[in-house]
Amino acid sequence: MKGYDVADQPRRCDVPPPENLQTLVYQLQSHSIPLTHRTTRISQAAIAIDRAALQVAVGNLHTAIDTNRDIGAAVGILMAQHNVDHQDAYLLLRSVSQNDNRKLRDYHGRLFVAGRQS
Repeated sequence: MKGYDVADQPRRCDVPPPENLQTLVYQLQSHSIPLTHRTTRISQAAIAIDRAALQVAVGNLHTAIDTNRDIGAAVGILMAQHNVDHQDAYLLLRSVSQNDNRKLRDYHGRLFVAGRQS
């Protein structure tokens, strides 16, 4: 019995990609795709899912980079107002954020305004 070898796979895909993932799932479930092309379609679906996941991850990283300084500033304001170290100020900010069900980054503006008024 011959084992599976990547070199046996064709280098070029002759099967056009599906219009969308829903179309692909339907085609696979209805067996409207010949058996020889199903693995290609499944590979295309896996690539599309991976690409979507990576786009979400990149978006999250951009948000984290954009808001990191604001969160740091909010932590600094809490450190000054409450005379605590960085870790305690961060834990305080995180606790308030979780209790209010808001993102950490949402507090910078509120703390900045409150810090200027006091």
